[in-house]
Amino acid sequence: MESINQRINKIVLEYCDGNNSKFAKKVGTSEANIRNYRNNTQPKPALIRKICIVFGISYSWLMDGVSSMTSPDIMRKPTAAYKAPRNGRRDTRNNEPTNDESSLEILIKNNHKLLEINALLAKATQEALQATQEMMRRLGDLLGEHGRKK
Repeated sequence: MESINQRINKIVLEYCDGNNSKFAKKVGTSEANIRNYRNNTQPKPALIRKICIVFGISYSWLMDGVSSMTSPDIMRKPTAAYKAPRNGRRDTRNNEPTNDESSLEILIKNNHKLLEINALLAKATQEALQATQEMMRRLGDLLGEHGRKK
């Protein structure tokens, strides 16, 4: 499975022709940071959010490689490129999101919790299926024995 760094690299290649400076300018960071993010440095939540909004990238794809690169989800903004308000607050005139990192961190934690819950449910479902199959086998054995006794 690809890392987030490999997915960022794909975005830089596809949307900015591999140009780190061009990409950095669009998301509001330095070229050196983008170079590091394309290698092995873990990007901060605020940058992940900006990438999703500016380029219309699926948050779930960028974080976990799930879904398609540009599928709509909660982090995607369907209109023009995101421009952060200076005060970091929601612009109520055009409903722009804030630059609040804690909101994204909460979404990330919730996403990981949901993935863990999903894995537990899948395991429980598999165990229930196996138990049901075993009960059906035993019931078949009992019915077979009952038929032979008559």
